[in-house]
Amino acid sequence: MAIKLQKCGERLGFGLMKLTRNYCSTEPTRQFSDPTKRIFKIMMSCPTLALDTALDQTGIRISPEMVEEVLMRFNNAGMVAYRFFEWAAKQRNYSHSVKAYHAMIESLAKIRQYQIMWELVNSMRAKRIQNMETFGIIMRKYARAQKVEEALYTFNVMEKYDCAPNLAAFNGLLSALCKSKNVRKAQEVFDKVKDRFEPDSKTYSILIGGWGKDPNLPKAREVFREMIDAGCNPDIVTYGIMVDVLCKAGRVDEAVDIVRGMDDSGCMPTSFIYSVLVHTYGVENRIEDAVAAFLEMERNGIRADVVVYNALIGAFCKANKFKNVYRVLNYMNSKGVTPNSRTCNIILNSLIDREETEEAFSVFRKMIKVCEPDADTYTMMIKMFCERDELKMAYKVWKYMKLKQFVPSMHTYSVLINGFCEKGNASKACVLLEEMIEKGIRPAGVTFGRLRQLLIKEGREDVLKFLNEKTYVLGHSLIFIMSIFTSYNSTVKSSHLLFMVVAFVVAAAAAAVVIQDVPVNENESSAFLNLDSGYNKIRGLFFVYIYYPSGVVTVKNEANPGPREDDDELEEGVIVGDQDSVLAKPPKGIALQSHSWTFWFDYPAAKFKQEDFVTF
Repeated sequence: MAIKLQKCGERLGFGLMKLTRNYCSTEPTRQFSDPTKRIFKIMMSCPTLALDTALDQTGIRISPEMVEEVLMRFNNAGMVAYRFFEWAAKQRNYSHSVKAYHAMIESLAKIRQYQIMWELVNSMRAKRIQNMETFGIIMRKYARAQKVEEALYTFNVMEKYDCAPNLAAFNGLLSALCKSKNVRKAQEVFDKVKDRFEPDSKTYSILIGGWGKDPNLPKAREVFREMIDAGCNPDIVTYGIMVDVLCKAGRVDEAVDIVRGMDDSGCMPTSFIYSVLVHTYGVENRIEDAVAAFLEMERNGIRADVVVYNALIGAFCKANKFKNVYRVLNYMNSKGVTPNSRTCNIILNSLIDREETEEAFSVFRKMIKVCEPDADTYTMMIKMFCERDELKMAYKVWKYMKLKQFVPSMHTYSVLINGFCEKGNASKACVLLEEMIEKGIRPAGVTFGRLRQLLIKEGREDVLKFLNEKTYVLGHSLIFIMSIFTSYNSTVKSSHLLFMVVAFVVAAAAAAVVIQDVPVNENESSAFLNLDSGYNKIRGLFFVYIYYPSGVVTVKNEANPGPREDDDELEEGVIVGDQDSVLAKPPKGIALQSHSWTFWFDYPAAKFKQEDFVTF
């Protein structure tokens, strides 16, 4: 069903048209330079393997600021961003900034490419530009992935990287653990290490906030009392966290008492504290109290920021008072505060919950002129149309998102793929899944499972087999081999590299590469790396060398600078040893010997001889 903007009621249209006109004249969305836009376009459309060549042909002279912008824009596409990062490093008169390294580390951690991430840390150490924030990012990413031991390892290894951990780093570790719902581990670490560092108010505030999210209000109070007993006076951050903890526990009136008593401690409530109160009142449907808290803040001379306005807008949305929502938006404009993507998302989410999809789409159309949508905005709109069985409209939003060079997240891909699966359109779902894999974005198990069921139902097992192989072989290893190869051998031309990688894939798929004449188990499935728990258990950077005429394929590995998992629990046949070591007993398949690992491929019933080796 086509949605027409003029169908929006006067209640929505007038207020928002005025809002759009006001903001568009004064606060345009973020603008990028033409060269940066060209790079965006190339990276959105160019296959990963050909990216270097396409970028070379532009003749663009890059700057640190340009690289940082590109990496931030493509932070959801880790391996595409990494290809660009490696290409940029080879350009004349250019050197990566600390900010670029940090952006790349975050992108790689998102797709759990921790080994490459640690290689970047090594590169920073070689340039002596690593700092506390470098390790803070890594600790946060490990904790978010529920890799608690790796987060602790990162903290402990800092000194080896010439960054002796201090109180700020200790607080960063505790914060990472608490935010990832590992407050018990954070408390354990605190109790063991607090004598090494002298905790400050921030340290205790982090733990109070962690117990508040647990939620465990008695424990949060206990830490607060311990803080006082240790002679550490609460600061404005501590008060803000305590107010937040009490509000989350449904004790908003008690939180208000704390705010009233802040004057006695010489602390003035902040906009954050008032945003928490306004939000909590809104959740509890106490809209009058929410407005009163907002007005009290203004009377106290505290300038409201976009977070406070978003809380007030959320309160009015929950109360279905949309006239007031648009009054708040116009009031924001008069105060010089610009809405952000979160503002848009709050309004959209409320309209969608009320099944007012036409109004939601109208708001989306107008708000994109005010602020740049984020991944949640696009995902919300695509999901809305998919649930209404309007796949054409969902796909239009998708194409607009791609036109704006916005890189979809894993969740955005999943929503549209699931929508096509529900509609029975396996072809488009497969195209999206393949695109997702090629960008180095790992599909969710539920999403892949739905598509798998649809393909089996349609009798398309051949397509399913192809996607399985692409997911586990190409998506999780060969793209990374190609990327890492260029980082170690910058003299290799992209065309030559492309040929070598493709040739390797063809050779492996055809079962024509051999090291030795070995039997192959007839029951084994084809084309997979025989490794413990999949690709993520491989803790080595590796890249392919073809040695001719010896007929030996070697996968070379660099020593792992970061934490390894289950080194002693590898699958049978994966031998850890020196480069010259041989297999204790040949595995059933094709062995690829490496510096510190040995990999092999299993293939269905076949026997190979030395003369079957494919040369290049």
